[in-house]
Amino acid sequence: MSKLYNVIKMIIPGAKQKTYGTGAIKSVKPNVPKTKDALKEAAHKIKMAKIPGEVFNKYKKADETISKAITKTRQDLQKIRGEKITKSGFLKGKDIKNNDKK
Repeated sequence: MSKLYNVIKMIIPGAKQKTYGTGAIKSVKPNVPKTKDALKEAAHKIKMAKIPGEVFNKYKKADETISKAITKTRQDLQKIRGEKITKSGFLKGKDIKNNDKK
């Protein structure tokens, strides 16, 4: 089958794979702003892009502390209920006791 396909491919004109361009990119010219307004706008875009990361890093430690406290609370609740204590504080499906069996 593959030999037949190759023969048909050679017979039919224009069946070659199309390539675009000449290969690897050799260089790219940077898009550097030239006017003062364009420089201000570029600086503003960079500053706006950095804000989410700064906020995340600012509250990261507090968030980790809160997450640890919530996990510990869930584990304590599991202990009170007499359930298996898991690392995350959430019961897995395999750990749930099925009391409804007949």
